[in-house]
Amino acid sequence: MAQHRIKYAGINDEAEGTYGAGWAQPLDWKRCSGLHNYLVETSGRNMTSQQTTWWDAYGDEISLDQPVAKTLHPNVLKLLMSAYAHRDEVEAPFFWNITSIPSPHEMFFNGLNEAFRQLDKPEQQWFDSGYDELDEGEPLTDGESEPMSDEEETPEDAEDELDAGPLDLENHRFITLYTNVAVLSEEKPVGLVYDQKAQSAAFIVAKSDIPAAFGRFSKKWMPLECYIDAWHGLVDRGKIVGTDGGKWKMHAAYGTWSSPQQRDDGIVALVRVL
Repeated sequence: MAQHRIKYAGINDEAEGTYGAGWAQPLDWKRCSGLHNYLVETSGRNMTSQQTTWWDAYGDEISLDQPVAKTLHPNVLKLLMSAYAHRDEVEAPFFWNITSIPSPHEMFFNGLNEAFRQLDKPEQQWFDSGYDELDEGEPLTDGESEPMSDEEETPEDAEDELDAGPLDLENHRFITLYTNVAVLSEEKPVGLVYDQKAQSAAFIVAKSDIPAAFGRFSKKWMPLECYIDAWHGLVDRGKIVGTDGGKWKMHAAYGTWSSPQQRDDGIVALVRVL
């Protein structure tokens, strides 16, 4: 698991060298699935020896010869083939107020594709200007991870089957990978969305926040692993804790919102300043 965490020299004292996020690179699906799966494993849920993947759970709905499969980038499909499925979202969501990867037909119901089409052409071009465009049909790559061997393919011979050709980015550019369920009003929630063209992610709380995500001062968009790693950071610092039955809760439910780890970090920082 440690090899998947994001480390920066000068920030992680225990880090040997650096292992940063894959900025301006294709999706590092192996790293993201490792972070995703470890959250499932450490949540307190009863794990089986052969844990079901998202692909196993929804394969009948998204067989590779179906149109919906051709709306997803090959690297995204690889992530779905290796990330654990989680369907007990009512009793025990995937993470604190976050539900796991939705069904294939729910991924696009986030309002972002429609909102982006309504932008003026200059606004669309400005939003895209910050990225080095990645070929939607390029061969699968793993970012910072080593390529998978043939023995690791899931399903068998998926490498050839995943050549889905150019994606319809006008209608299927933005997909929801994790849904936010912590909304303080009757607004429709969104969650962690993924841009299949720029191959970056942003957490959008509700549909009313979508315009800001495309705004000129938006700093939301970053590699997907940054967000999943940040959830691990909340667990590391004791702000989110796992409970029996696999349900995550805020540390505040057991006392103050600040955690003992934050207190210790604050003391260390103060000593360094003094």
